[in-house]
Amino acid sequence: MLLLTILLVLMPSKVGLGQSINVWKTYGSSGTGIGQLSSPRGVVVDSKGQLYVADSLNNRIQKCDTSGTWTVIGQPGNLVGEFNFPVGITVDSNDEIWIADFGNHRLQHLKSDGTWYAYGSYGIGPGEFMNPVGVKVDTSGNVWVSEFYGHRIQKRTPDNNWTIIGNFGDLPGQFYNPWDIEVSDSGEVWVADYRNNRVQRMDLSGQWNVYGTPGMGPGQFNFPTGLDIDKYGRLWVSDTSNHRLQRLNENGQWTIYGEEGSGLGQFREPHSIAFGGDGRLYVADFLNDRIASFYPDFIEPGAPTSTFSPTPIVTWTNTNVTATITSIDNVGGSGVKEIHYSINMGTEQIIASSTASFTLSDNGTHSISYFAVDNAGNTETTKLATVRIDKIAPVTTLSRSAGLISLSATDAHSGLAKIKYQVNGGAVVDYSVPFADTIHKVTYWAEDLAGNSEAPKTDIINAGVQAISVTQPQVTGGVGVIGTVTLDKAAGVGGTVINLASSLPSVAVVDATVTVPEGATTATFDIDANPVSVATSVSITASIYETSQSVLVNVLAPMPSSVTWSASPVPGGTSTTGTLSISGPAPTGGTTVSLASSSLSALVPTTVTIPAGSMTTTFTVTTNVVSNDTSAVISATVYGVKLK
Repeated sequence: MLLLTILLVLMPSKVGLGQSINVWKTYGSSGTGIGQLSSPRGVVVDSKGQLYVADSLNNRIQKCDTSGTWTVIGQPGNLVGEFNFPVGITVDSNDEIWIADFGNHRLQHLKSDGTWYAYGSYGIGPGEFMNPVGVKVDTSGNVWVSEFYGHRIQKRTPDNNWTIIGNFGDLPGQFYNPWDIEVSDSGEVWVADYRNNRVQRMDLSGQWNVYGTPGMGPGQFNFPTGLDIDKYGRLWVSDTSNHRLQRLNENGQWTIYGEEGSGLGQFREPHSIAFGGDGRLYVADFLNDRIASFYPDFIEPGAPTSTFSPTPIVTWTNTNVTATITSIDNVGGSGVKEIHYSINMGTEQIIASSTASFTLSDNGTHSISYFAVDNAGNTETTKLATVRIDKIAPVTTLSRSAGLISLSATDAHSGLAKIKYQVNGGAVVDYSVPFADTIHKVTYWAEDLAGNSEAPKTDIINAGVQAISVTQPQVTGGVGVIGTVTLDKAAGVGGTVINLASSLPSVAVVDATVTVPEGATTATFDIDANPVSVATSVSITASIYETSQSVLVNVLAPMPSSVTWSASPVPGGTSTTGTLSISGPAPTGGTTVSLASSSLSALVPTTVTIPAGSMTTTFTVTTNVVSNDTSAVISATVYGVKLK
C-alpha cells in the first residue's frame, strides 16, 4: 500500500459574488499518483474525520486520514474491489464504504474487516443497474441508489429486497439522468434530477415535490449533481455547469456560493458535496482535479451568541447557583470553539465547548463576565451577569422598655425583608411598631430578601401557668384537699396573681385567686369538697395571660365505715343500741341507711337516717327469747355499699 503525506492549504480569500471566506483547505492535484486526482466525482467524510474520494478517471478510491496521509483503495477492473469510473460514495453508520461503480453497473461495499461485496449487474430489473451514480445509506440501514441511464431510484432493505421508484420523464417523480441522492434523518428523499435541471423531494407520504428550473439565477440550475444536508437541516446542491453551490434556506429562498475558476472559493463543475462532523463542507471540484473544503461560517461571518442560565439574577437566592453559559454560532457558522469567563475579575477560564457550567456557593454578589469564540476566530462582545447569594438567615433581637416590646433584626447580605411575631401562640403578625408587654410570651423571627427565615425564638415575658396538681385526686365529700400551681417563670415584683376556678363550685370550692410570691414559682391553695350523694368529678383550673392548666378532683359519696354495739352478747328478750358510722359527713337532706338482720331472733328498723353534716347515727336492736345461743348478722347499706 502506498502512502503520501500532503500539505493542506490554509489562507484567506474571497469567493465569487462578493462572499468573504477566511480559511480554505484543498486536497489533491491533477495526476495519477497517490494524493493526485483525475476528475473526482464523489466525496464523503466518515465519523473519524477521514476523507474518501471517488477518483473517477483513475478508477480507484483514495482515503485521506486526519494527519493528511493518503491511501489508495482499489484499481481499474471489474473484479470485486476493482472499479470502472466510480462516482458516488458514502459511508453507513458503521463507517463502512459504499461505492456506485458506474461503469461496472453495480454497487460495491467495503466492510470494516476489509471484505468487499458487490451488488447488482447490468439490467433493468430490481437490483440491476444502468450506470449507478448516487448512493446513500439511511438511518434504518436502507441503501438508496440513483441510476443515471436507468432514469430511476432503487431502494434496498437490509434483508436485500429491492424496490424501484420512478421512471423516465419530467413530471414529479420522473427523472432524466438522476445524479446524487440524499436522505434526511426524518426519511425524506432528495434527488438531483440532472438533465431536468431541478431537485426533487419525496416526502414521508411518498409525494414528490419539485424545486428549481433551468437557468442561472438563485434556485435555477444547470445540471445539478451533488446533494447534502447540513446540521440545520438545509439542503445544499452543487449546481455543476453553473460552477457554484446553492443552499435552500429555511424561508424557501436560495443562496448562491462560488463562481467559475480555479482559485480558492471558485469551482469548475463541482460534483459531489459532503459535510464533515465539524461542519466543514467538502466539494469534489471535478475539472480542477481537487477536493475543496471550507466552513460555511466563513462565508457568513458572525460571532457566536451566548446566554447565561439561570437568567441573570438581579435579586438574591439562598442556595448554591449552578450557572451555565450556552453559546451558539450564527446560522451556517463554523461552530463554537470555546467559552471564556471569569468570576469577580478573577482568573479567566477557557472551556473548549459550546457550554460551560460552574457552581457559585459563596455568600455575596458575584459578577461574571463571559464571551464565546467560534472556529473562525469570531469573538463575541463580552457580556456580564450578576449572581447574588445569601444563605445566612437574619438575627432578631427583643427589647423591653416603658411597658413596650420592640423587635429589631440585622442581615449580613441581602437585607431584611420583614420581622414576624406571635403573641401567646396566636396569629402571625408582621412587626411594625412596639406593642404592650402585658403578655405571657412572644415568638418572633425575621426573613431576609433572599428568602432565608430565622429559626423562631420564644421569650416568656410574664410568668404563666405551667402546671397544677393536688395532694390527692380523690376525696370524700366534706374533706379538704390542697392544690399547687406552678409557673413557667419566677413571679415578678409584688408576686403573680393566678386566677382559680372550679367547674362545680357546689361540689368543690376554691378561692378566686392565689398569689405566687415574688421570686417563687409555686403556691398552694385549698380545695374544699362538699358532701355528695354520688361520686362527682370536678375540674380545678388555674390561669393567667392566656395560659391555663387544669386538674381533676373526684369527690366521693360517704361510705359506711363501722357498726358498734352498746352490749354484745345480748340476752334474749332484751335490746341493745347499735351505732353506725360513715366515712364522711352526710350531704344535705341526710343519708338514709338500710338495715337488715339475718335472724328473726334479732330485729332492726328497716332504715335509719344520718342527719346532714353528721357522720354517725344510732338504732335499736330488739331480741326475742331463744332456747339456744343464736347469732344474728346485722348489715347496713349506704349508697349501694353494704357493711356487716
